[in-house]
Amino acid sequence: MKTKNGPSKQPVTKADSGAKIPLLISFRLNVEQAEALSTAASEEGLSAHQMAHDLVLSSLWQQKRGEAEGLGNCEALERQIFELREELALVAEALLTRAGKVSDDDAARWVDENVKPKAQARFDLT
Repeated sequence: MKTKNGPSKQPVTKADSGAKIPLLISFRLNVEQAEALSTAASEEGLSAHQMAHDLVLSSLWQQKRGEAEGLGNCEALERQIFELREELALVAEALLTRAGKVSDDDAARWVDENVKPKAQARFDLT
């Protein structure tokens, strides 16, 4: 990027992939957005720059926490489903044998093949 005074000297760092990551971020706001930012910053005793900085970082951290929380919720649901299938297998086996239609061994085999969870699956959300 060139400016009137020559090439920009924007500070950058490199990611593990080798891509350049800018260390200085800037963007334009329309009048209404700038007024809202300025008002919020004044109420907090901050400059508009510091307020924008804090808002961006807060948003990033909330996003990360939300992802971790979502993964935790998926794992909890996964455990509950696994446990419910184990309980359902027990009930199905008892009903099949009590009905007298199949032997204990046949009921256990049918439940193993059709109802019991094979293994507790793991969500890979990355």
